[in-house]
Amino acid sequence: MLSPACAQFTGKNTFFGKTANLLQQGGGELGHLQKILLLIMFVLLAVSFTLCLTCFGYLLGKGTSFKVGERGRGTGARGAGE
Repeated sequence: MLSPACAQFTGKNTFFGKTANLLQQGGGELGHLQKILLLIMFVLLAVSFTLCLTCFGYLLGKGTSFKVGERGRGTGARGAGE
């Protein structure tokens, strides 16, 4: 036979309801961890763009052709042994 049950906490009084309420009261501002992660992301993005532009500039200065099927002064992977 089943024993009777009584619900004591529902909605905003549960653990999840209290957590959701705390998150809503926080406002739209970023937390400390979010600010640090955002800064790290921007630094990594800047480093990657700098490396890409440096490599592209090096290849342009070397005379590498970027057209398909055309070879410039650069040897490249396919032109090394030919």
